[in-house]
Amino acid sequence: TNATLKQDIQKVNAACEQMIQYVYDNTKKLIQENKKVLLLGGDHSTPFGYFKALSDSGVSFGILQIDAHMDLRDSYEYFEYSHASIMYNALKLNGVNSLCQVGIRDFCEEESDLAKHNEKNVHVFYDRAIKKQMIEGKSWVQICDEIVATLPQKIYISFDIDGLDPALCPNTGTPVPGGFDIDSVFYLFDKVK
Repeated sequence: TNATLKQDIQKVNAACEQMIQYVYDNTKKLIQENKKVLLLGGDHSTPFGYFKALSDSGVSFGILQIDAHMDLRDSYEYFEYSHASIMYNALKLNGVNSLCQVGIRDFCEEESDLAKHNEKNVHVFYDRAIKKQMIEGKSWVQICDEIVATLPQKIYISFDIDGLDPALCPNTGTPVPGGFDIDSVFYLFDKVK
């Protein structure tokens, strides 16, 4: 029934808020102890508590996102903190001053419009455009330089496995044709240093 479905959605949203609070509390504590924090694993909604802790600690930063998806939906199937909404929620935080998305190849009109209306803060390097430029003679080195030029001094790297070619990760939950080989991603990371 609709009432049961609504209750289930509320339970999932409440559980997500608990997870966000858990990550937030632990990250905030580690930041206060001047420790570096690395967040690994989980679905792509997991880092929001981390982003919130950084932002609430007065840190201003950008996000470099390697991904097949934009993750800019305000909610996904009524789930406010889903993996499809992580970057939408991140952009609402005061500390997040830019988002650079690389390898994007699966998105909806709502996400594309949000990026277009926030071109000052959201920089999208679509997979197909990258590949076209490379076929026409632009090097990955040049493209990486363009990507890095959009980034602020402090960044958080978000590396979703589906940013890679699905042949390299056939068991990912959301495979999308296209993507990068691992050496290309590591090269970009080297350029960021």
